[in-house]
Amino acid sequence: MTIVNYIEEKKISSKNIICLENVSDPGNFGTIIRTANAFGIKDILTINCVDKYNSKVLRATMGAMFRTNIVESEIEKIKELQKDGYRLISTTLNENSKFLEEFNFEGKNIVVMGNEANGVSEEMLNISNEHLKIDMDNSMESLNVSIAAALIMYKIFKG
Repeated sequence: MTIVNYIEEKKISSKNIICLENVSDPGNFGTIIRTANAFGIKDILTINCVDKYNSKVLRATMGAMFRTNIVESEIEKIKELQKDGYRLISTTLNENSKFLEEFNFEGKNIVVMGNEANGVSEEMLNISNEHLKIDMDNSMESLNVSIAAALIMYKIFKG
């Protein structure tokens, strides 16, 4: 019997959801799953990401894979969740983004984290209700996606 037999996708039921779009590094993917579990995020949506059963992903989750609902998705399903009252929040460095420390995660939210090199897709940015960024020293262009996700999930966890 393989690990696939033990992991079953369930219906999305969480107030706060992480959506990973085009995340290609298995270490990042697994670290995000593990961190989500640590901060009470039970549902993760994926769009065109590395295979969740990749051995490096599984090792990086440190068992959190078995406690997290990871659902392969697409933009149309995200739009359906928006119709069900979820606010779509995409991470991006654009000028109109709100800083994380100013952000309020009340209500139902989907936070989108993008590809390591290219960020969130233009299509996803266009359907987003809000844009979010993390304030940092100007000497750095961006953070690693798993680190950025951890900071955001911690903020959600702490309220």
